[in-house]
Amino acid sequence: MGNMIKRLIVNALALWLTVLLAQWAEFDISLAPGVNGAIAAVVTVIVLALVNATIGKLIKLLTLPLTLLSLGLWTFVINALMFLLVGKLTIGFSVGNFWAGLFGSVVYSILSVIISSMFGDEDKQKD
Repeated sequence: MGNMIKRLIVNALALWLTVLLAQWAEFDISLAPGVNGAIAAVVTVIVLALVNATIGKLIKLLTLPLTLLSLGLWTFVINALMFLLVGKLTIGFSVGNFWAGLFGSVVYSILSVIISSMFGDEDKQKD
């Protein structure tokens, strides 16, 4: 349970930093200000995980031939569309267009990996 909460906080931080970078780069991604933004970030991370685990997996399976033909580049499009969908589904988080979704999904993935590696995994350190 503790590891799940840690991952939730790390991903919410990655989302918040993604929004800051997107606004700096003038992409249309926004998060509600203040405490509402923190709550929206946590809810958005949960919704993003659910969307990726259900709809995202199904779409990746259905478009597998296209992914193979594009040598995996189609996955970026799917991730951008999932990011855009989550922006439409959640209150307090919005993604303006496809290009903002593409930028957000790539930056979010990179920041999530970087921040997770900074905090490490307690289970691996016990061995």
